[in-house]
Amino acid sequence: MPMFRFVAVGIAKLLSKVFGLATMSFFGRMPSREDDKLALVGILSLAWLPVFVAMFVPAFAHMIIPFAPDDDELTRWLAVSLAVVIPVVVGITVAMMRNNRDRGRGHTLLQLAMGLPYTMVIGVTMTLVVIVVPIVKIAYVTRRFEVMRLLVMVPADAYQDTLDHMVERLAAHGIEVTVDRPARTIGTLFRLLGWVLGRIFVRDVADEMRVLRPKDQDVERDDWFEITLHAADMTIIGPQQIVSRLHAILVDAMDERVLYLTWDDESQRLEDRIRDGRERMDAGHQIDRSETDTLVDDLAELALGQEEWNAVRRLIYRLERDSETRRADRAPAPQEPSIGSGVVPVPS
Repeated sequence: MPMFRFVAVGIAKLLSKVFGLATMSFFGRMPSREDDKLALVGILSLAWLPVFVAMFVPAFAHMIIPFAPDDDELTRWLAVSLAVVIPVVVGITVAMMRNNRDRGRGHTLLQLAMGLPYTMVIGVTMTLVVIVVPIVKIAYVTRRFEVMRLLVMVPADAYQDTLDHMVERLAAHGIEVTVDRPARTIGTLFRLLGWVLGRIFVRDVADEMRVLRPKDQDVERDDWFEITLHAADMTIIGPQQIVSRLHAILVDAMDERVLYLTWDDESQRLEDRIRDGRERMDAGHQIDRSETDTLVDDLAELALGQEEWNAVRRLIYRLERDSETRRADRAPAPQEPSIGSGVVPVPS
C-alpha cells in the first residue's frame, strides 16, 4: 500500500506539472497556491468531452476509460456516471479555492451548481486552445523567439487604462506601437476565459484582449515583437534582447492604481492599501515610514509564491522610494550660520 501511494502521488504530481503547462497556455499565469487545483480542473474538463462522446459511442470508451467493461451497456452507464461525477468534482475543487471559502453555504452551492458549465466551457475552449495555440506558436518557435510572461489581474473597469498606460510608457522609451484586436477565434476563446476566471476567482475581470506590435510593420527581425494583454496574463514575444528590454519597461510601468498583481482576497487587500498610499501621496500627503514598514511586515505574513511576492514587494519599494524622494524634496535647506550666533563657518 505505501508503495502504491508513493507511485500514485508521483504520477499525480507529474500530471499536474504537464497539464500545468497546458493550463498556463489557457489560463495565463495563475496564483501559485491555486495552480494544482486549476491543473486538476483543466485535466477533468479536458477528459469530460471524450467521456461525453463515449455515452453515445460505447466503443469509443474502450480507448479512453481504463478497465472499461466489454459490455456496451455497462460501458455506456460508466460513461454516464463519469460525465456526472466530473462536473461535481470540478465544482467542489473550485469551491475549495481560497476566494470561495467563508462566503456562505449559498455561494458554495452556487459553485457546485456551476461545475457543469465550468467543465463544458473549459473543456471545449481548452480543446480548441490545444489545437490552435501550437499552430500559432510554431512560427515563433521556428524563428527562435523568446516568450516572457508577467502575472497580472486586470479588472474589467481598468483594462483600457492599463492598455493606455502601457502604450504611453513604451512611447516614453521611443517604442511606438499599434494596438490591434486578435484573430476572432483567439479573441472568442479568451473572452470565454475571462468569463470562467471571473466566476472561479469571484472577480470582475476584463474579457478583452489586445495585441501590441511595432508601428513600423517592416522592422527587421531583431526589432519585431508582440505584446498580448488579457485578464490573466501579459505575454511578450520576440528576440531575446528586445523581449528583455520590453519586460524591464513593462514591469516598471505596472501601475498599482489600475491593476492587481495577485488574485486572492487577502493579498488584494494589501494591494489596496498600497494603492491608497499611492493616491494619498499623489494628492500631496506625506507617507510615514512606519506605514511602509507595516506593509512589508504584513507582506511577510502572506503565503504568496515567489513571483507574486516579488511583484507586491516591488510595489511597496516604489512607494518607499517615492515617499522618501518627496520627503527629501520638502526638507528645509540648511541655514548659513549668522555672525551673531557664535558659530564660525568652516571654510570649504
